[in-house]
Amino acid sequence: MEGLVFEQPFKNGNKRTSVSIALLIMRIHHYDIEGYNQEKKQEEFYKLLDKTMMKMEGDKTIRSELEEYLRNNLTRI
Repeated sequence: MEGLVFEQPFKNGNKRTSVSIALLIMRIHHYDIEGYNQEKKQEEFYKLLDKTMMKMEGDKTIRSELEEYLRNNLTRI
């Protein structure tokens, strides 16, 4: 997900695609982002992806913030 969001030529080009694929893979493995069906939670997640996309190459928090968010918000389904 981080790669599709961060390493792309267009500002909003692959964000929806990366989220859709990531959610599908998580659900196949019986996980989901807790509360993701709520608009507020989706906005929070997309803001994090926007923030990730705007980081400079080499920034050590590119992946870690997404990982932390998922650790704190994943739930087993």
